[in-house]
Amino acid sequence: MIKAVIFDMDGTLVDTERLGIKAWKAGAKELGLAIDDMLIHQFIGRTLVDVMGILETHYGSRETADALYVRHKEIRDKMVETDLELKAGAAECLDELLSAGYHVGLATSSRLVTAERNLKMVGVFDKFETVTCGEEVEHGKPNPEMYLLACERAGFAPEECAVVEDSRNGCVSGITAGCHVFAVPDIVPLPQDVVDDMVEALRLSSCGANRQAVKLVVVQSPEMVAKVHPLVKWAAYLPPEQGTPKAGELPTLYVAVVQDTSIPGDLATDTGIALANMTLAAWAKGVGSCIMGAINKPALTRLLGIEEPQKLAFMVAFGYPAHKASIVPLTEQTGVKYYLDENRDYCVPKRSREEIARYL
Repeated sequence: MIKAVIFDMDGTLVDTERLGIKAWKAGAKELGLAIDDMLIHQFIGRTLVDVMGILETHYGSRETADALYVRHKEIRDKMVETDLELKAGAAECLDELLSAGYHVGLATSSRLVTAERNLKMVGVFDKFETVTCGEEVEHGKPNPEMYLLACERAGFAPEECAVVEDSRNGCVSGITAGCHVFAVPDIVPLPQDVVDDMVEALRLSSCGANRQAVKLVVVQSPEMVAKVHPLVKWAAYLPPEQGTPKAGELPTLYVAVVQDTSIPGDLATDTGIALANMTLAAWAKGVGSCIMGAINKPALTRLLGIEEPQKLAFMVAFGYPAHKASIVPLTEQTGVKYYLDENRDYCVPKRSREEIARYL
């Protein structure tokens, strides 16, 4: 049972990420440096030490990294004075949790002085019963140290704590710590390195006679992702109100798995291997997936421009998990259908090792 809820700050409670992006770009422009969204997205959820290391590696100079950070911070601090906003519903959420008797904590990569300033400006700092900040840990997110310390400080085991996060690094930190993780996506799509890893996992997949007949269409622009949403169906074993993702739980990327029917071979087997490789590669980076066969194939085929001899086989949704998933024994009572427990986490019945393997 969940007894404590621990919140990230930047991008989850206050809208600082957009201010940060503007400040990084403005500072870089003043200093005559090139910077892009991909580099800036690497900073999100990281401690100052981690950010400085990324900058120094990128620019090959500690002096340049220091100069850019200082100028960015000056610009950002001025923006915070006039433009900082609390995320919609954040204050109400904190009040409801406190009224219901949950412990409410904060775990942010920002330093305490920054967290206190920002949250006092929007009137919620005093709502937190425990506060854990970036300077208190040796290893920042995505390392689990931040959330392990926050759980310890709250006085509860990780499995009794829920984490509310907006970033990949934060979600990985919470998952690795053993907490229940609720993702509230802000501005960060799946990082390109995750997408590249998935494509490479399919490229290197084993297949019959090495014919390589399985192809992908990667759908990652927000406009196209939005068009795909209504053309797929979710969690067939669950009622729609339980299995359909809510607004903050929708995937940020889809992959269409396509079979080239002009290439002979066992396409079904090759596709299964490719799906397993691709989803495991994503999970290694903390990204969950849902393989969907209940899809509107004619409409998706037209939307994605898939033409003969290629044939759409599956759609796979990718995103940061909003619920924890646990393996439970498959019994006569459970059957094979997955279900949600009292915490709205997924329970997936699986057969025992003894049932699936015979040793000689």
